[in-house]
Amino acid sequence: MKPSNILEIESLDTGWRDKDDVLLHACFQLLSDFVEKEMIVQDFPDWNATAEMIQARKEIEELYAWWKDWRQKDMLAGSSSFEADFKNYSIENEMLKRLVDVRMHMWT
Repeated sequence: MKPSNILEIESLDTGWRDKDDVLLHACFQLLSDFVEKEMIVQDFPDWNATAEMIQARKEIEELYAWWKDWRQKDMLAGSSSFEADFKNYSIENEMLKRLVDVRMHMWT
């Protein structure tokens, strides 16, 4: 088991990134790790136990799918305008807020 104080962020290279960007990638790396390494392989919690759990699982899966798609688009995109960057920033902020809202369900 790896130490819990080290997070390998697969979507970032070793170059410099501003902390606002690192924050986005770190949060969605944690989500990705949860989905890929814990949520899928664990039988607990029972994701069908309550309407809240069903909704939480749906939201987690939607956020995960969005991130995988977003990263792919980001890797293919070249430089963009200030307006495009601002629009993307707004979208990313909304997804971060959604992730924070389901964080209490990210345990197994």
